[in-house]
This record gives sequence, C-alpha cells and structure tokens, in this order.
Amino acid sequence: MKQGYLNSRHDILHGAPYFTAAETPPPQSNYDHNVCGVVVAGTTIWSDEWAAYRQLASLGYVHQTVNHSEHFRDPQTGVCTNHVEAYWNAVKRRFKKMFGTAKYMIPAYLDEHMWRERHGCTGHMALLSLQRHIAARYPVE
Repeated sequence: MKQGYLNSRHDILHGAPYFTAAETPPPQSNYDHNVCGVVVAGTTIWSDEWAAYRQLASLGYVHQTVNHSEHFRDPQTGVCTNHVEAYWNAVKRRFKKMFGTAKYMIPAYLDEHMWRERHGCTGHMALLSLQRHIAARYPVE
C-alpha cells in the first residue's frame, strides 16, 4: 500500500481551502514547515501509522491513526484514510491519460482535476460550466 500526505491549497473560484493528496512526503527537513505552514495547530489529522507522521502530536495536532495491517477503518476511533488514497489514484489515472506531466505543473493539474470533478468531466460540460461561471462573474448590462 502506498503512503501519502496532504497539501493545503486554495480554491480561487470558490474562495475555499481544500487539500490535495501527494504520494511521497517532503524531505524530513521540510516536513515541519510543510505541515505547520498550512495546517492550523489543534487540527485533527488522520493518517496511517507511517513513522514520519508520529511527530504530528508533538507539533500541536490531534493525531489519530489507523493500522492498515489490521483494519481499513479503525473500529474504535473511525479513522479511515481510504478516501484520500482513492482520490490520489484517480488523479494518477488522469495524469496517465495526459501522456506525461511536468513536475512544476502538478499543482495546476490538480486544480484542473478538482475543477472538472465539480463542474464537468467531459470537455463539453466543462466548457458550459466555464461559460456559466464567466457569465455570473461578469454579467452583461
């Protein structure tokens, strides 16, 4: 089973924060900065029991885990990380359909994936949704 972590991003269209999944953690020296810079202390974080996540509680987070070798969902706490893992697999499938991706463009690809998921999976539906958003933002007087 692959491990992962979450990046915080901001949805420009809706003005709401959201999280994106990534398959590999940042280098250990940047780990504290990456989490502390985007996740407010006191936030509850669910993860598997990967060793690098053990320090989250000492950084001021409520850290709850699930042991994937025993359960998909912890029967006592309800902690489950399957949703973010499934979402990351869907993102990777989209990347494969693109016949290659540029590493520096991954945040933009993730933005597009989430936008299409919300507003139209097909090109035609995405175009109609984009036109509606433009019309709502810039009404003709």
